[in-house]
Amino acid sequence: MCALAEARSMFPGEDDYLLISLGCGGDSQQNRRRILDFSLAAQSACVDYQMRAFLPPKRYIRIQSDLTPGFNKIDDASEQNLRALQRVAQETIGKNEDVLDQLVDLLAPRGALAIA
Repeated sequence: MCALAEARSMFPGEDDYLLISLGCGGDSQQNRRRILDFSLAAQSACVDYQMRAFLPPKRYIRIQSDLTPGFNKIDDASEQNLRALQRVAQETIGKNEDVLDQLVDLLAPRGALAIA
């Protein structure tokens, strides 16, 4: 929502925006963080709802992955966790292949790229 507000203030005459939101996953099953997780999930869902109301479907893209319990600490740089995060990234790419293809077409329509 802040990105759209900033873009509108920087380019007040523009009415065609493309906003891509990439979630970093999350796990609301952790008992010690349950209230915070639900609060953050509610905030994220609220902003997602608002963005879908403000922008046409092909101009707002949200991609959210689900992190595996036990491997849900994005600041854990252990080899085991990094492998798990890579697996989640590949699964997320696979699940969103159509959306990502549409995004590529929006950003670089076929035939617009010249290979030198």
